[in-house]
Amino acid sequence: MILSRCCNSSMTSHKDEVLKTTGELKRTMRCTCCGKFYSAYSANGGETWKWEKRPAHRPRKVDSMVFA
Repeated sequence: MILSRCCNSSMTSHKDEVLKTTGELKRTMRCTCCGKFYSAYSANGGETWKWEKRPAHRPRKVDSMVFA
């Protein structure tokens, strides 16, 4: 059983997906008490998981302009 960091109650699996850019597995968990979402990432097929905070979107492409 996985316990939530915020209120120490149980967590349920909400969604599993494979990231297109890196091929990593992403598991989204939800706290049964307060409803907060947490994401865990695995690069080795689900053997080990890392709890990480990552941005929810792609970083914007910055175009550099040179003025003469």
